[in-house]
Amino acid sequence: MGIPAMTDLLSGGKLIARALAAEGVTHVFTLCGGHIMEIYEGCLDHGLRVVDLRHEQSAGFAAEGWARVTRRPGVALLTAGPGVTNGLTCMANAMQSNTPMVVIGGQAPHALRDRGGLQESDHIAMVGPVTKWARRVPEAARAGEYVAAAFREALAGVPGPVFLEVPLDTMMTPFEATNTPDGDPLSDRPRTGVDPAKIEEAAAKLAAAERPVVVAGSQVFWCDAAGRLRDLCDRLNLPAFLNGQGRGCLPPDHPSYLTGGRARAIAEADLALVIGTPLDFRIGYGLAPAWPQDLELIRVDLDPTEIGRNRAAGVGIAGDVGLALEGMLAALPTDAMPLDESGEWLGRLRAADAAKRSKLDELAGRGEFPMHPIRVGAEIARAIPDDAFVIGDGGDFVASVAGMIRPSRAGRWLDAGPLGTLGVGPGYAMAAKLAHPEAAVVIAWGDGSVGFNGFDIESCVRQGIPFVAVVGNDAAWSQIRRGQVQMYGEERAVATGLAPTDYSLISRAMGGGGEAIESAGELGPAIRRGLEADCPYVINVPIGANELRAGSLSV
Repeated sequence: MGIPAMTDLLSGGKLIARALAAEGVTHVFTLCGGHIMEIYEGCLDHGLRVVDLRHEQSAGFAAEGWARVTRRPGVALLTAGPGVTNGLTCMANAMQSNTPMVVIGGQAPHALRDRGGLQESDHIAMVGPVTKWARRVPEAARAGEYVAAAFREALAGVPGPVFLEVPLDTMMTPFEATNTPDGDPLSDRPRTGVDPAKIEEAAAKLAAAERPVVVAGSQVFWCDAAGRLRDLCDRLNLPAFLNGQGRGCLPPDHPSYLTGGRARAIAEADLALVIGTPLDFRIGYGLAPAWPQDLELIRVDLDPTEIGRNRAAGVGIAGDVGLALEGMLAALPTDAMPLDESGEWLGRLRAADAAKRSKLDELAGRGEFPMHPIRVGAEIARAIPDDAFVIGDGGDFVASVAGMIRPSRAGRWLDAGPLGTLGVGPGYAMAAKLAHPEAAVVIAWGDGSVGFNGFDIESCVRQGIPFVAVVGNDAAWSQIRRGQVQMYGEERAVATGLAPTDYSLISRAMGGGGEAIESAGELGPAIRRGLEADCPYVINVPIGANELRAGSLSV
């Protein structure tokens, strides 16, 4: 849609909307507030859809979700004071998951600063630890300049959330619009170059390794480098494990893609290429004994400070993951041989992967009711089309389902990421469906997580945004309860139980659809009915325990 011509008078809020349109923004996510209404006016003028939710946290998650399904910054508009504080968790989540997001917060009038205005708060100080960049717009005429700067900052280097505060008088005061600049809109994500000498060193080590393994994470997705990862794996027949947003960067039938036996692979490898993922709790911190002291390590990361974190890297490459993968492929010696398809190393890894798949398939075939969580994941996988978005919002239930979902392409599996935040489901679902209306969207939803932002079922009903939610219901915070019982005993388990609740009734009460299943065989048909519905469709699924999760502690 074209951008209307400037009138003689413009407000800061309307200039912000014009600048957002110049950045290619089509949707903004919000909960209404008096401090930000002027931006809404501008959004209507410029054809931006204003999507409203029932809690600022959910609005922030929708903006984060938008980035995850488009690779462009999502935009959240939050009113002052509690509006911004309610969005802090979303900013923290985006910060830890490297998600670009622009949060615009209202503020009490600048002219009344420190006089006790309604919802006046020190936002900049509060958001500092959970954003890459936080600024206050100093005057209305510069609002467009600051919006453009916010987008550049969100995408530069390691992507992440940024915050822009706009006082009410800056937002509302009209000014002469003649020759008011919008700043320089960002046409694409800048790519940070890599050191050619380190690329050559890494390529030589990869070619010489006898037992290499690849661990690839979210930055492969953010750098749009799935094809380059696939090319390198194909060239050397490298075994690869994926985590975070990296899931889907290799198709499920790719010979390099493994899901089982990662710990054993790392323990027995002679070289590990860790690309675009931190050495955090998800992969044993990179520390012995899980990562042997003599394991050769190549690290590739957008963030130079990650290269030596937890463990020194033999070769550390800071810069764009896609450029690094391209460079390593080009720098491989011409006589570099791929791993022997029938060799011992690939044979051991694929045997471990097959053993895990066999165990999961066995559990997926069980017919008891309440259902085994693995069976629930298998039914979701069988029912959805290849290009569906699957969103994991929960703890124990999502950990079980995730093993059965093998996304066909990058960006089709979404979970909260390393912060482990609950409540992301509805916001992510809204973003995925709005950005890709042709695609199916399914939430694997823990019953505890429903309590965070479940009322946004109503938001989706009202705004015509359908999705299917499969609620794994065991009436407990099982991920915590299991550890509690393990450490203190059953009689000391407190604060981890929930009342048995049919969550499908909540959806139906809000105008959505849904049903409660009463046998394992009913789930697949129920999901397919939900996919045909034109509204949110919640399926209540009683579940039992997953013995594969025994012993895991959420600490």
